[in-house]
Amino acid sequence: MPEEPSVFSPFSHAAPAVEPAAAPQSHGPLVLTATVGAPPEAAFRALTDSVHLWWPLSEVSTWGEDAFLEFEGDSLVETGPRNETALWAQARGWQQDRWVELEWSPDAPVLQASTVLVELGEATDGAPGTTATWRIDDAQPRETWSDAFERFVRFLGGRSDLD
Repeated sequence: MPEEPSVFSPFSHAAPAVEPAAAPQSHGPLVLTATVGAPPEAAFRALTDSVHLWWPLSEVSTWGEDAFLEFEGDSLVETGPRNETALWAQARGWQQDRWVELEWSPDAPVLQASTVLVELGEATDGAPGTTATWRIDDAQPRETWSDAFERFVRFLGGRSDLD
């Protein structure tokens, strides 16, 4: 039996093998966890009442660092310097000082996700403080979400060991 040529030759009558198209890879949810020294109620307030103090508006914003990000009722809204607004997310539900689940708006600037679940609980290793976990489904770009989480953790005096 003749051996197949290892290199495609333009003089060969055989068609080159077609490489199958790579299937889009699903990265699964992005899960970020860190322990901070603040109690759960302080971490919840930092998330919901002080998001404008730690969110990287200079990198992730519709209008840049002159904008303001806040929760207005159940909505996470960015307000620009001329009072224009952009809806980032709607709260699907929450339990005060424990968790909040956000449905991310398809019109949100720069970041993409379907849902963002933030859970806060007593530190599991027996240390004082709070374990903060963010689960972001369909997170894009992942490194930007990781940066926002890192800023949240640092705002609360903690440190995350992100991979």
